[in-house]
Amino acid sequence: MVACDCDPTGSEHQGECESHTDAELGLEAGLCICKRFVDGPRCDMCKNGFWNLRDDNPEGCECTYMCTVPVRNVGGGSQVGPVDEWRVPWLFFARWIANSIVAHLI
Repeated sequence: MVACDCDPTGSEHQGECESHTDAELGLEAGLCICKRFVDGPRCDMCKNGFWNLRDDNPEGCECTYMCTVPVRNVGGGSQVGPVDEWRVPWLFFARWIANSIVAHLI
């Protein structure tokens, strides 16, 4: 790893980037290595569905209220994980319908 023009807040290892290219491993020299929920060539913006880029967050950004759904039942509880971008509009609509139904039942 070498220092480069990566945003230290959103990149792994405080702003380091790939030091060499290796096509088999998918490495490209000079490419910033972004935290899990961070995007952009400099790792300076949150991915869609995420916000609040922070240095003290190991994943970079926080999930918006619409980016998590239960992904499996583990020991009687649900594990929550990020939603693929194509599912977010559907999820918003589903929650709106569910809230409307509950409002009419009360």
